[in-house]
Amino acid sequence: MRAQWRLSLTLSAVAVVVSACSSGSGGAAGTTTVTTTVTPTGSTPTMSPPHVVVTPSQGTATTSTTGAASIVRCDGPTLAVSVGAGEGAAGTIHYPVVFTNRGRVSCYLQGFPGVSAANAAGAAKVDAARDTTTAATRVVLTAAGSAHANLAVRNVPPGSGACPSYPLLLVTPPDSRRTSTVSRTVQPCAAQMRVTVVRPGAS
Repeated sequence: MRAQWRLSLTLSAVAVVVSACSSGSGGAAGTTTVTTTVTPTGSTPTMSPPHVVVTPSQGTATTSTTGAASIVRCDGPTLAVSVGAGEGAAGTIHYPVVFTNRGRVSCYLQGFPGVSAANAAGAAKVDAARDTTTAATRVVLTAAGSAHANLAVRNVPPGSGACPSYPLLLVTPPDSRRTSTVSRTVQPCAAQMRVTVVRPGAS
């Protein structure tokens, strides 16, 4: 009977140990499984490689938009103004009013420049009217690039008298308050001069 009791006690102890080991082993496996599953699923976008979070197409669009928005209006000392020689056609002399970007970055011009014929003292005497036959568009000037407007000056007098002569032109770029004095003699008969919008190129 005593031997039987000892055998029963021994078997009960073995069962408890086996049960404890099985329970501990299952807990460790469960922890490992949870860790493996949660880490990839719970990772945040900031932990992912940049090319996964931001696609190349999105990056290109953002850069392009920012670059376009950063182009400023041409003005100041980096914008050089000159007036080319005149060419006659049907009672009118045409002069290219040239704007050149002397800066290191691109800028733009849009619209009509202000142009006036002035006497030797620099006083404006004849203002050019706007030629509205062409719509204004934005013209981008890269570094060392140029744009121009056409100045048309009537050279046929209304009568037998001579047309007045002016040795200077006062030129103000579109939307600017900076006026350049250019040495170029014009003779606007009947005080008629017209200027176009700014166009691409030097002529």
